[in-house]
Amino acid sequence: ISSGGGGGGSGSSSNDTTPTTIPISQMTLPQLQAEVARLTIILNQLIAAAAAGEGEEGADPAGCYPWPRGLRLGMSGADVTALQNFLIGTGHFTHVYGATGYFGAVTQAAVAAWQAANGISPAVGFWGILSQTKYDSMCAS
Repeated sequence: ISSGGGGGGSGSSSNDTTPTTIPISQMTLPQLQAEVARLTIILNQLIAAAAAGEGEEGADPAGCYPWPRGLRLGMSGADVTALQNFLIGTGHFTHVYGATGYFGAVTQAAVAAWQAANGISPAVGFWGILSQTKYDSMCAS
């Protein structure tokens, strides 16, 4: 199996989603790890787009995510990915692999930082009704 194809440029790209031209069977461990990270970014972008209903009938025209539940430590799913992508956009969530879909300690800290920055108290990192209402008001405007 080969990732990417054609071409044969030299050097590395700063774009994390640029495919490699090296067959997977010939990659070193660091190259394989970089390829997994690249594919994870692409997968998470696709999951977030599907979760946000992009291109689907009935999707919110403002592009606001319709939170189906409160989110907390240990949860996972498309809604967690959507939250992480939102927090990436606000600069509060940074993770080496981007949005992972898992609500871990990094996501909890990012939610708490976003809550503090937006006057939500207590800023404890639970994505509940207070945070979702603030998100909705920001998203709609």
